[in-house]
Amino acid sequence: MKYKKGDIVMINNSDYPAIIIDKIIDRNEESGSTNSKLKDITNVIKKKSNIKYLVSIREFNGDYCICEEININRIYLNNYKIIYEIMNYGDWWIENHRDIFLNKLLFLI
Repeated sequence: MKYKKGDIVMINNSDYPAIIIDKIIDRNEESGSTNSKLKDITNVIKKKSNIKYLVSIREFNGDYCICEEININRIYLNNYKIIYEIMNYGDWWIENHRDIFLNKLLFLI
């Protein structure tokens, strides 16, 4: 499953809903020579199972942790609950992620 910036998820590292900040692309996995079709297929499978995301969690005052896609489950919260979660993050979070905050806030109006 693909997640996008601002998606609300549950992860193994947190007891509270978390927010997807960004997808992490490992440049080392993308480079390398492709000598055979088997190697290409193996690399595709490896990349799909090792997709990682940068996620904000309440336990770290909104700071980030890195989660593999297999440890992430999308959840659906109403925007009031999402704003409540964001308000449990540090003051710095809204300033740095204004786009996510304003998007959720606009749906309340």
